[in-house]
This record gives sequence, C-alpha cells and structure tokens, in this order.
Amino acid sequence: MARVGLHGKKNRVRKPAASPPRRLMVLRITCHAVAWFVVLAPTVVQLERGWFPIGDNAFLASRAYQVFSVHTPLVGMFATGLQSTGHRIYDLGPLQSWLLAIPVRLAPGVGPLVGAAIVCGGASSLSIEALWHCRGWPAAIVVPLLMGDLFWQANLVFANLLWNAYFGLMFFIATVAVSWVVACGRRNWWPVLVFVASVAAQSHLMFAVPSMALVVLSPLIGRSARTVERCRWLAWGVVVGVVVWTAPLVQEFTSRTGNMTELIRYGHSVPTTGVGYGLLMLTIAASPKPIILTRYPSSVFADFRFIEPTGSLVAGVAVLVTLVGIWVYARARGELDLAALAAVTVVVAAGTAFGFSSIAKSYALGAAYLVYGLWVLGFLLWITWIWTGVIVLKHILATVGTGASHRRFRGVTPLLTSAGAAALALTSVAAAIGGLSIAITSGRTSVGMTAVSDIRRIASDVTERVPSPGPVAVVIRPSPVAAPNRSNAAVSPAFIDLVSNAVAYQLIVDGWQPGLEPSIGPFFQPPLADWPVVVVTLGAHNVGAALAGSYRTVSR
Repeated sequence: MARVGLHGKKNRVRKPAASPPRRLMVLRITCHAVAWFVVLAPTVVQLERGWFPIGDNAFLASRAYQVFSVHTPLVGMFATGLQSTGHRIYDLGPLQSWLLAIPVRLAPGVGPLVGAAIVCGGASSLSIEALWHCRGWPAAIVVPLLMGDLFWQANLVFANLLWNAYFGLMFFIATVAVSWVVACGRRNWWPVLVFVASVAAQSHLMFAVPSMALVVLSPLIGRSARTVERCRWLAWGVVVGVVVWTAPLVQEFTSRTGNMTELIRYGHSVPTTGVGYGLLMLTIAASPKPIILTRYPSSVFADFRFIEPTGSLVAGVAVLVTLVGIWVYARARGELDLAALAAVTVVVAAGTAFGFSSIAKSYALGAAYLVYGLWVLGFLLWITWIWTGVIVLKHILATVGTGASHRRFRGVTPLLTSAGAAALALTSVAAAIGGLSIAITSGRTSVGMTAVSDIRRIASDVTERVPSPGPVAVVIRPSPVAAPNRSNAAVSPAFIDLVSNAVAYQLIVDGWQPGLEPSIGPFFQPPLADWPVVVVTLGAHNVGAALAGSYRTVSR
C-alpha cells in the first residue's frame, strides 16, 4: 500500500510492528517468574521462621543502617580471609550497603533480608531482559536455568541472600550475562555492566578481578564484532563508574590507612594457595561430571572433599587453551556471538583461577562457600562447548553432506528449538519447586533463627545501664557454671559471637555506638579504654533456652 505525496512520489505506509507471539510472551514471563520464585520463596520461609540478622548478617545490616548517618560506610564487608594479616581489611566498596539502606531503615528487623531478595531479584530480571533483547529466549532462558539448578543443588545461597558472598554471586551472574551482551556489540548496555560489575566487585573480593576485567574487555570484543557507533555509551558508563567508586576512593585518599592500599600491601603478605591451585579449581567446573549436577553439602563451611580437583595443572591450562581455540575458530567462521561467549568465558575462567589462587592457605577450608562461583563458570563452559559442537556439525554437513541432508538438518532445527525451550522452562520450574521443598523440610537451611524479642530485651538492658546514647562496650559470655559440651552449644564461642553481633546491631538501631572485643566479634569496632562496659552472662543449658533462659546484665 502506498500514498502519493505532494510531489507525486509514492510514500510507503509503515505497517504497525507485529506483536510478539503469545508463546514468546509466556516464555518471557516464565523466565522472570522462575528467577523471582527461587529468590523470594526461601526468603518467605526464613521470615516465617523468625529471621533476625545475627553474626555476619548483623554487621552487614548495621552497615546498611548507617548509610544515612554521619558514620556512613565507605568500604564493604570485613574481609575475614585476610584477618591473619593483623590489619582490618574490607571488601572494596559499600554498594551493597547503599542498595539495602532504604529497606533496612524502613524495617530494621526483616528489612535486610527482604531488601537483599528484592535487589537480587531485580538483578536477575535485568540479566534476563539484556539477554532477551540481544538474542531472544535461547539466551534469556539461561539465567532462570542457572538459578534453578543452583537452588536445587545448593539452596543455601537463596536462603541467605544478605550474606555478601551470595549477594555478590547474584550480581556476578548479572555481570556475566550483560558482558556477553556488550561483547556481542550492544555497547549501549555497557553503563549497566559497569554498575552490576561494580556491585559484584565491591560485595566480595572473589568477584573483583573477573568483574572488572569484563567491564574493560567486553566493549573491546564488541568493537571487533560490530561497527563503531556513537560513544554516548562510554560517557554514561564513565559517569556510572565515577558515582559508584567515589566512596572507596574517598576512603583511600582521606583515611590514614587506605583500604585499597592495605589490601594490596598486606593481602600478599600471607601464604596463598597459589596459581596451581587456581588452575586445579578450573578442572572442577570443566569435569566430565558437570558441577551443575553436583549436590553441595548443607553446611556453609563444608570443605572441598566432595569436589576435590581430580585433574592436573595441564588440564586446567587446557581449559583456557580450548576456549581460546574456540574463539579463534568462531571468529574465522564469522560466528561472532559464539566468539564473544568464548572470550567472556576465558575472562571468567582466568579471573576465577586468580581468585582461588589468592586465598590464604590458612583460610582455604573456610572459603569452601566460594565454589558457588564455579556453577557460573560450569554453565558458561558447557554452553560454549555445545554451541561449538553445533557449529562444527553444521559446517561438516555443509562441506561433505548432500543438499538434502543439510535441508533435513535445517528442518529439524525449529522443532529442536521449540522442544528445547519447553524442556528448559519445565526444568527450571521443577528445579525451583524441588529446591523450595528442600528448604521447607530441612531445618538446616535456616539462617539467622533466634528469639528476636530476647535480643531486643538484652539490648534494652544494656541501654538502661548507659546514661545516654553513645559508646558502650558489650561483653557477652557464658555462665561459669555452664561448661560447653555436646548438649550445651549455647555457650560455645560460635553462639556467643552470633548473639553478640545481633545485640550490637540492635544497639545501633536504638542509637548507641557498640564495641565488641575482637575475640568475641571481629566485625564491629573494638571499644576504647574509657568506654562504659556492660557484661551480659548467659546461663542456659541449650541453644533453644539460651536467650529465653536466665541471664544477667551488669555494668562496670
């Protein structure tokens, strides 16, 4: 259809853009639904059980609560793995605290966990939309599939998304997804990549090197794959980078001891696992038995025995060499999207190996929770290999096969595509439902369960013994007559640490400035000599009665 213009020329009438098929809209909504389901469902379970921030979570919640105060944090979580250096070293930045500041202020008790779930769900949806806009459902379905598998095999991640290691993992997944989109030539997503990668890097040191490497290298890969467009994306990305990295840079240049300087100076002063160990960890993700089919123990600090590296250094190097070879082959064949994926996978693999090689030997067993990052690498490796196999098969059929066989292969492709979409969607939903049932039926997935009223009661008793809001040193200890044993875990050092941090967080919410002895809780600042001291003595015989049972509070 055409219309005749004023000058006698025919003007084409643009047809309205066709709406996407209903099945694609359903699949798109399903991707988001699965991602949000695995994030929110275990959060609801934890809240129903009476969740309250204790231990590490109490410190993370306190940092978020202090964002809108004169004590706003400029760095991230206390780096437990570098505690042996004798210096207080933190993760790179406060972005996690910034993102959780409003939920924590609105609801100091449950706000930290609810806010973490909402923010992580938003990061997942952002990943899905980026992949969908780039390559449609075949790319977008990977995110819910990865999250569903991770929930099935290691559901403890989603039961405690507030923890900086798990919070950073969700943004690391988003970083990998958006970096591939940028590497495919969609550089208008680069400002988004700068943000999500900065959150991942500032949340946990394990994600810092691969995330920042992807920020730098992804647009360079995209430049070689697509024509150069206007550099507006670069300007916006720089603006985002300046905003999100201002706080840690201010701390670095205005404090007596800059955190980044301390990290570089003292982070290498302790014996580390070494490059060989990092390469061996790559063999876990690249094992013939995929890590995505491996069940992780329910204990957070389980050691590596269930996935001990069985390969060799040669195998670890071979993983990197193979990926480079795939990148070269894909570039030569004009498969630029596959080349971009191979390049992103190389960066993630190398960064992961570096992260594991930098772990202090004394902390290696305690850092077992970091293997969750291998699930991301495992997915990347298997997708890259399968995609390469399909390209090679098509090339062989096009070279030596008859035209009829090639046409038959092309005719089967749409059917396989539809079947694959349905299978992936059903698998993701099934994994999410199965993981939820595990979280509901297993008490071991509970994180942060405690008597909230008793924590607040202890904090109230402490404040009554201090004349006005201000500094106060809190010492929580077991009763001398309650010796620790198998049936009296309530007086164990680990339990005392959890309760101490929870009370300290409640005191911050109430307006006080608590201090804990490093031997009790290393996260909060140690008290000064002239601070009033309040001693809380627990006198219970088991964990269930520890706080509800007898205790006494004195000041000195």
